[in-house]
Amino acid sequence: MEKKMMTVDEVAEFLAVSPSSVRRYVDRGELPVVRFGGSVRFDSEDVERLVERCKAIAAAAAEEG
Repeated sequence: MEKKMMTVDEVAEFLAVSPSSVRRYVDRGELPVVRFGGSVRFDSEDVERLVERCKAIAAAAAEEG
């Protein structure tokens, strides 16, 4: 993914989750947010890191299982 700033809806679409799920990731500190005045944006590299962490957790769980 090329580096860019993404909206809540763009992140939700990319991850195939709801916008409220994206907000939960933010609330839990799993996804950093950048605020520009009243706007909320996400760095695409942070979104990619979230995906990689989730993959690592799933792989570790599969090894245990």
